Amino acid sequence: VEAEEAKMELRSYLEAIPINPSALAAVEERLEVLHDIARKHRVNLSDLAAHAKRLTPALESLELETGRLAEISQLCAASEKVYRKAGKQLGSTRASAANAFSAEVTEIMTDLGMVDASLKIQFVPSENERGLQTVDFWVTTNSKYASGPLKEIASGGELARISLAIQLVAATRSKLPCLVL
Repeated sequence: VEAEEAKMELRSYLEAIPINPSALAAVEERLEVLHDIARKHRVNLSDLAAHAKRLTPALESLELETGRLAEISQLCAASEKVYRKAGKQLGSTRASAANAFSAEVTEIMTDLGMVDASLKIQFVPSENERGLQTVDFWVTTNSKYASGPLKEIASGGELARISLAIQLVAATRSKLPCLVL
């Protein structure tokens, strides 16, 4: 008898509960998201709220840093513009001085006994701390052979004389009172 009464009471209670399938689906979806988050952070579902509270200061710090990141990005863009402008100006200055410098070095190389030798300066596009190009010295030490990079063509003695010629030309343009070789 008591079991029958309990059964009837439970049935009436069940019939009194409003069943909303869309609300049930929303709750199940939310539970699934919470389980995924708990799995991702490797915590129990019951500890998820405490874990979120522990992570809140770090999240706020990251949000502040995101604003700082935008500021740094703007500074980087402005610095890159300055770098590129200075690099272009440096490149044009180098190009305008290269022919005269090469001619003077070649003349001194001739005075140092390298009669058929000549020096040419070539510029290779290459971004680095020294500008937007790399400066390569190309040399001809014998008129029978083609020119090539200084480091590959010149022998030890030739390299010493070419270096001396370069240093002498550089010294004539320098305001230093003394040259130590």
